[in-house]
Amino acid sequence: MAGLRVIAIVCDMGANNVKAIRPMGSSIMHPFIKFQSHTIYTLDTFYGTASWVHIQDAYQFAKGAILNGPLAKLTEDHMCPQGAKKMKVKLAAQVMSRALATYVEDGCRSGWLPQGALATSAFLRTMDDLFDSMNGGRQRDSYKPLLKGVTMESSHFQFWEEATALVKEWKIPKKTREGDVRFSAMPPSQQGWLNNLNAFPLLCKDMLTGPGAVRECIPARSFNQDPIENLFSCIRGNCGSNTRPTTTQFISSLKTCCDSSRLRPMGSRLFSLVVLLSMDIKVRQLRPRGGYSAILPSRDGGYRRVGKAPDSISSLDFVVPCIAVFAALGYY
Repeated sequence: MAGLRVIAIVCDMGANNVKAIRPMGSSIMHPFIKFQSHTIYTLDTFYGTASWVHIQDAYQFAKGAILNGPLAKLTEDHMCPQGAKKMKVKLAAQVMSRALATYVEDGCRSGWLPQGALATSAFLRTMDDLFDSMNGGRQRDSYKPLLKGVTMESSHFQFWEEATALVKEWKIPKKTREGDVRFSAMPPSQQGWLNNLNAFPLLCKDMLTGPGAVRECIPARSFNQDPIENLFSCIRGNCGSNTRPTTTQFISSLKTCCDSSRLRPMGSRLFSLVVLLSMDIKVRQLRPRGGYSAILPSRDGGYRRVGKAPDSISSLDFVVPCIAVFAALGYY
């Protein structure tokens, strides 16, 4: 009713989210679900052993530089994060960077790191490219091709295809109490990367060339969970820090966010809309000037307007907990 098309589900790899998405038909090989006949996307190999020890050795060696420290951004928090810092993606992205990958490779060539550290360098470079390919903006003159927007002629699609084959081969070693080394099952982080690597090409091609094509260039960083979390934070703030707002309160708060342009944080011009899939609420108008009413599904397959919203909702009541959907990516 708002004229917006749901195109993607954005969520982390929490157990509740995974458990909710799997029954809807989403998997690593088929990272999308079908909803009312619409497709919704959920996003030569080098062999060796990458080791955190090589990264620590490179960091300690770089600390001895008197001038122009090659790893000036790295601190002890990067090497041994404590508390909440273990969850900071910024620290992980700064460690898994092209600068550190180059420095580790130089260490192998110079002899102060073992030759086995080349695998660590290759892993760091791959992770840096993965971060770039899924966090690029619209700039066309970036020195990193993968930081540019996604187009049908860009190198993103070839890289994603190669990276998918590479990530599938990752094996995480785990030491047992007896001292043996075994390979653990595929961790959620690896599954999440494979989901993204399979979903992003399908999603981007659909948006660039499909019947609902909206843009000639897609900034991959638009598909990010941070704006969604910021939106829920704004909605909760408008409801007086109420963690269980009623449907009416939620809709009114969302309307306030739209009117006050709070849906464009940090200068971003991405217009995001949270769709409550579990309740199948359809917004009749995006920015109504008068009263607001909800459109709910009726038994005959149509929709009916209700004057009084259901009692209350919260993230725990969603079929897909804390999952929000980006719609209208063409609104820039």
